[in-house]
Amino acid sequence: MNRTNKSEGTTATHPVKSLCSSRTRTTAGREGGALRTSTGRRHTTLSVPGSPGIGPKAEQLFVVGWAGCFLSALNHVTSRIRDYNYRSYRG
Repeated sequence: MNRTNKSEGTTATHPVKSLCSSRTRTTAGREGGALRTSTGRRHTTLSVPGSPGIGPKAEQLFVVGWAGCFLSALNHVTSRIRDYNYRSYRG
């Protein structure tokens, strides 16, 4: 992923440090599909919304992943605010 900075009409591209990466293999979509992580820690059969399938719906997995990232970002921001307020208070 690259970030573009614009100054005085020129464009410079600087690499952004990757914090995390992961790989999964998904087959056949959500209707009878399955997924497996590269670490082997998760292997799941997917189900279609409204079906009696035993696996999670693809939408549920998306929400879980998004929520985890969002809450981590909130925790990071609030810790920075607490640090700033603590330093400001101490003078």
